[in-house]
Amino acid sequence: MCPMITGENDLMKVTAGSKVSWPFKVVASSTEARFSFSVVAGPDAENAPEWTVTLSDSSNNEYWCSDRGASEISVDLPGNAPKEFKLIVECPKGVRYGDSVETVITVSDDGGSDSIAFEAIAQQSIMILKTQIDQE
Repeated sequence: MCPMITGENDLMKVTAGSKVSWPFKVVASSTEARFSFSVVAGPDAENAPEWTVTLSDSSNNEYWCSDRGASEISVDLPGNAPKEFKLIVECPKGVRYGDSVETVITVSDDGGSDSIAFEAIAQQSIMILKTQIDQE
């Protein structure tokens, strides 16, 4: 049986300096799997601030973080039983409205592979309001 990833991966809106997370489960017949990560910021990747993306399990043990630079890790799985994970995305403080990050996680073992994509988009966190005296 090839690895299978299940979970919600809806588009999340996030404000500068805050975090969003998606829980998901991985099940595979083998006891070890390779997780590979692709993190792409947009729409202008060259000028976009760095988003921090972290993978942890249900006990909050951190397995991977985008700050470390590695794009692949090996993870022990219980074999035929699902293991719960959580992908956490932290929006940088210098983000602009409409900036986004897409993270694709691919889980593979000797039997095959499966992947899932998560996307977060920056929303407005400050609203400017102009008023006049006695015209509120």
